[in-house]
Amino acid sequence: MVTALTAQKQAADPGASCWVAASAGTGKTKVLIDRLARLLLLGFQAESILCITFTKAAATEMQQRLLQKLQSWAVFEPDALKEDLSSLLGHPPDASVIQRAQHLFFQTLDAPGGLKIQTIHSFCQGLLQRFPLEAGIDPCFQLIEETTANELLGRAQQHVLENPSPNLQSALNYLTGELSENRFEEMLESLQGQRAQFHEFLNQHPSLEAYQQVLEQSFLNEPAPPAPVDWDLLCATMMDHGTDADQKMAARLHQPHDNTIFLTQEGQVRQKLASKQFERSFPDLFETLCQFAKSVYQVDQYAKTQHTIEITLAFCQVAQAIFEAYQADKHRQGLLDFEDLIALTLRLLQKPGISDWVFYKLDGGFDHILVDEAQDTSPTQWQILQQLILALLTPDVLQRTLFVVGDIKQSIYSFQGAKPSIFNKLRPEFKAYLTSQERRWHDISLDVSFRTTPAVLAIIDEIFKKNPDGVQFLKEEIRHVSHRRDAPGLVELWPLIQVDDDVEETIWPLPLDQRPMISGGAQLADQIATKIDTLLKSQIILPSTQKPVQPEDILILSRRRGPWIPLLLQQLKKRHIPVAGVDRLRLKDHIAVLDLLALGRFLCLPQDDYSLACVLKSPLINNGYGLSEDQLFIWCHTRDGSLWQSLLNHQGDDPAYQQAVSFLKKHLGRVDFDDPFVLFHDILRETEGAFTARLGPECQEILSEFLQQALDYQHSHAASVQDFIDFMDAQETDIKRSISSEANQVRLMTIHGAKGLQAPVVILADSGDHPTLQKDLFIWDEDEVPLFLVKPTQKQQSEIIAHLKSKSLDQAMQEQRRLLYVAMTRSQDQLYIAGMAKKAKAGEWYDLLNEVLEDVGQKTSEDGWIFQPTPFQKAMALFPSQGKIEAPAWFREQPDQALWLNKTKESPKEMASDQQTRGILMHRLLEVGTPTTDITDWCQRHDPMGLITPQDQENLLKILTHPDYHLFFGPQSVAEVDVKSGSFMGRIDRLVVTDTTVFILDYKTGAISSTMPPAYKQQLGDYANAMQKLYPHHAVRTFLLWTDGPELVEIL
Repeated sequence: MVTALTAQKQAADPGASCWVAASAGTGKTKVLIDRLARLLLLGFQAESILCITFTKAAATEMQQRLLQKLQSWAVFEPDALKEDLSSLLGHPPDASVIQRAQHLFFQTLDAPGGLKIQTIHSFCQGLLQRFPLEAGIDPCFQLIEETTANELLGRAQQHVLENPSPNLQSALNYLTGELSENRFEEMLESLQGQRAQFHEFLNQHPSLEAYQQVLEQSFLNEPAPPAPVDWDLLCATMMDHGTDADQKMAARLHQPHDNTIFLTQEGQVRQKLASKQFERSFPDLFETLCQFAKSVYQVDQYAKTQHTIEITLAFCQVAQAIFEAYQADKHRQGLLDFEDLIALTLRLLQKPGISDWVFYKLDGGFDHILVDEAQDTSPTQWQILQQLILALLTPDVLQRTLFVVGDIKQSIYSFQGAKPSIFNKLRPEFKAYLTSQERRWHDISLDVSFRTTPAVLAIIDEIFKKNPDGVQFLKEEIRHVSHRRDAPGLVELWPLIQVDDDVEETIWPLPLDQRPMISGGAQLADQIATKIDTLLKSQIILPSTQKPVQPEDILILSRRRGPWIPLLLQQLKKRHIPVAGVDRLRLKDHIAVLDLLALGRFLCLPQDDYSLACVLKSPLINNGYGLSEDQLFIWCHTRDGSLWQSLLNHQGDDPAYQQAVSFLKKHLGRVDFDDPFVLFHDILRETEGAFTARLGPECQEILSEFLQQALDYQHSHAASVQDFIDFMDAQETDIKRSISSEANQVRLMTIHGAKGLQAPVVILADSGDHPTLQKDLFIWDEDEVPLFLVKPTQKQQSEIIAHLKSKSLDQAMQEQRRLLYVAMTRSQDQLYIAGMAKKAKAGEWYDLLNEVLEDVGQKTSEDGWIFQPTPFQKAMALFPSQGKIEAPAWFREQPDQALWLNKTKESPKEMASDQQTRGILMHRLLEVGTPTTDITDWCQRHDPMGLITPQDQENLLKILTHPDYHLFFGPQSVAEVDVKSGSFMGRIDRLVVTDTTVFILDYKTGAISSTMPPAYKQQLGDYANAMQKLYPHHAVRTFLLWTDGPELVEIL
């Protein structure tokens, strides 16, 4: 433990540059926060520290944790602050350090630009916004998201294919002749999925002629011409002295030669070119025949490789034309995508005559550079960081430092360009550069896990000791030490689920073969849900929480979002287990979005019976319940015309029918006039509650994202409802949902999405997949320079291309091992592994775990394996007393709501509760109301007792709309702000902070007092004192607003 803390303190030393290799759970983020805090304590300004991390979520978390630490210093008692600083610094702080710590929170909040903890893309965006002319881009450029980028790329692709140049037409003709129609379309679609890789590849190889030379030098070795053969002598000898097989071979050799004489269907040299008798009798002729066959093989290999290169170059020509059109379209609109940010920044920092000016302007900006998750940084991104480091960390400014932290074992983003090997490659280079300037340098390894129990770590170590490929890059053996030495832990491998994959799935399967009643995915979902239900009822105490298992303690991880995921959600909800849903989903596939799109199709074409049927079954109709199958069947089966006409004919039969017709008619009259956003916004204003009641609260986020898509679409298109529906149908983009770890719900995530998270109980579902290149259409090789090849078929590939494919498969296998490491190290206490066997073969992860647990674990009653050195404790059952328990008197008292809100009451304590409720309702309306709020409607929904009188409503409307009160109710104001200063705690009704002044407003809903009560002055004075400490350089003004009148009074 002492060693671990010493290593952390050494890594947090702000006076030395550090390269930290931090295993999972070893406190990497804590070290980063401590280092940032110590830099600020030394007097470095927040804006002089650049911290680069991998994701926005990581940047936000790091910033929040740092601000929480600084905030705690601002309110700590002196002894507590001194103790905390001593622990951070390793020695008692002096008075100046204590004083600086107390003010750091406010100084950091007021710093220009705030804390610069950001992603590499955010940094590049800021740099380009600062130097747009030097970068040669539009100063008002806009950054586009993935959805827009794919739409623009698809538009460019369509334009290029419809209007090809003569040269491009030749390439297209060649490709369509060599490739099947489906394969060519799949290759074009893959351009979108691998846009970043193509973008970087084309930047590296702007000239196809130069790239052709690279390919030919890398893969083509022209074979030597074959030695001359006396075919007449060879054939005559085989006919006269050979066996029947030799004579048949001689007859074939008399004909014009083709490769099939010498090569098998797989392209290999035939093992038997002549009989053993001929080989013994005529060894020289036999050797001549074998040498010629080898020459044929070499020529065949050359031709296959040449064919692959020709297809690759033709496709590169098409891809280049598409990307040029894509870039031109973006340039015309002043748009940049995320790949542009990286490429343009690197070009700017390498631009002769310009980069020196940029670095000169940056030289006074950054004193310290910190890089988080360095193992996931791509080579191009590293080039940007290298340019910064070499330019800013020069011998004349030795106080500047570099801090890099990462874990090569957790590099799982190769699809975004990350290369794990570069982490170890750059370490000695930076070390040599910085130590040559006589700077202090630390190489630090953090391997003491503060997260995971010894039992789980023991299995992890054993797995990767036996299978180090992809995880172990240096000679040091992978070894973890748990700080939680005595904590119990568990690793359990569940029985393998066998799946029959030999049955071909069809859209309309005939009932000819007997199939299992429950699919493999359904069995997996039931297995996981049953275990979770058992855990929640077990009352096992988790050592990390010291409480029984709760839903929030459970994290389910999968490699990808398979078809079994919805079945698992269904099983969990069936057992009434709260679940947060998936972390990513395809918007257009959600049932709520499908219902809305069906409604849109019906509104555009009322004769669309299928869409109308979907609408009638949805929460849009009948107060969220939809119509029954029987009702829908009667209309459909007996209809003479369209389903809409049938509904019109039957609308008088039932109030639900009448309500459906009224709803649909209302929006049919708007579809040709309203924008998509306005139409769907109004529809959801009526039906959002029904969707939530039917589908659960998680659908609210989906509906909000759907409306955002509609709004974004009409900002960039000539919007119509039909065009928006077509746009949504074409979307293949996933949206990322924010899953709160604070909600008491089971979390379900992919391993990539869970990186950086942890949970006491982790369930890892291995769906039986093995790394494969079967679905990959391209081969990427990036050892020296990025190389790209169109993957040939098995029959058309040469050995050198097959070797490249094998190499790519090995790299995919290695990344899967690192993905397994990330998944297992999310667990704090318990790790469960479920698996499915596809085609009678378990997944690789399941096999690795099974091999280890067979050696060290014990067999379970369900025929699985478990490793549990120490048992878990169970919560003691508390039996209720048999006697009657009387509730205390205070339990039956009415809560004093005004006191709870820290408001001074306007009337004596004997005030009627109706008056209190009226005041609370008026406060709430002023909190959420805007100038467009329909106050009458709001009161009807929230004030059924009519406590807010018509005169009150008139006064409230005046407050929200009159220019005299705009300062306090405009967009710059904030409602219900909690403040704390010493022992005082309160809530400000309205707060406005300008560049020079803080304005505080408090409402009073009682009658206007002719004299200002002292309690009101005291209350506003406390607010003013609290805000003055937060904003010492601002003037503070306080106001009282009597809602009767209304009347605004400044309290001096």
